[in-house]
Amino acid sequence: MDDDRSAFPHSIPGQYAFPMLFMAVSAAGLFLIGDPPGLIAMKTTSVPLLFLASRGLDAIFLSDASRRPWTAAFFERHFLDSVIFACWLTVVMWSPSLTATGQIRSFLVTVTIMTAIKALLSGFSTGSDDRQE
Repeated sequence: MDDDRSAFPHSIPGQYAFPMLFMAVSAAGLFLIGDPPGLIAMKTTSVPLLFLASRGLDAIFLSDASRRPWTAAFFERHFLDSVIFACWLTVVMWSPSLTATGQIRSFLVTVTIMTAIKALLSGFSTGSDDRQE
């Protein structure tokens, strides 16, 4: 019998354990900050969409060009990943008192900062990995 422990992330429970745990933690956090039950349900159901969109990006950017630092595909991958996260964050942080201008501003700031940080961290870590080979 082959005892390969790395097979767990590729199994059905391994693929869905983290999103389900993230949904439970999100629901508990939203409950603790006092959101009404309907809003908690709406915000919690956005979690699987975050993971589906992220997996879709992984499927789209399979080529090595998206992993090569400082290329157009590299920046596009990080930008789209940031947009997905900022969309989810906009849904989760929504409250009736927020204005459209404030939401748009926070969305754009989140995308800009996250894209820059992800690109810099990923670019420098990939560059140092290439130099060690």
